[in-house]
Amino acid sequence: MTNPLPLEDVLAADLGTLALRVVVGGQRRPYPVTFVEPADKVAFARGSGGGAVLGAALKRASQGAPAYSRLRRDRVVGKCSFARLQLLLKLTLL
Repeated sequence: MTNPLPLEDVLAADLGTLALRVVVGGQRRPYPVTFVEPADKVAFARGSGGGAVLGAALKRASQGAPAYSRLRRDRVVGKCSFARLQLLLKLTLL
């Protein structure tokens, strides 16, 4: 897994106020997973435009990354509170 911090920075900048927090994880995994905490319940709802913004942000963050570190839309966990996200990350690192 490539250093996730630059990927997270690009995503956070591109998503702006749509997302409260963005975390990319994947150590010892075949591919990275992106966790996004939406700013509100409709931030990434169908037809809201947020999905298109997320797709473009994932593509931009992945530019120049090796194939195994590219971020994909089907590997995004959303609707995740920060407390739950912390628990997921702790379980991943065990």
